[in-house]
Amino acid sequence: MSGVKEVFLGANGYFKNDEIMWLDKMLTKYSNKKVVIFQHFPLIDSKVYGHNLYKKDDYLKVLSKHNNVIAIVSGHYHENLEVKENNIYHIVTQNFTNNMSYKLITIDDETNEIYTFLISKNKNFE
Repeated sequence: MSGVKEVFLGANGYFKNDEIMWLDKMLTKYSNKKVVIFQHFPLIDSKVYGHNLYKKDDYLKVLSKHNNVIAIVSGHYHENLEVKENNIYHIVTQNFTNNMSYKLITIDDETNEIYTFLISKNKNFE
């Protein structure tokens, strides 16, 4: 999902109606599959004024019609944040460049449980 707004400036994301309708269509088409959505702008609210989505209710209405979305992975807030709402795990990650770790996400296919681990970028893997 894009969430990029082209008309007005600001740190808020905005999912246009055609994008929301596309999401609804894809979630219907793949209703028998588990879905993870990747997007820049989180659906969960930020503690920072002016960073929350514009008109996110339309997006939430589409999600409430489907039960196949298990996670939404996003960034934008530049902090690590994880919240489970309405059986959807919202995972917000820091930006990769300006911090010392990255997030590893594991999904248990049988239980739909999601585990996240912060991994130091300085760790040597062999």
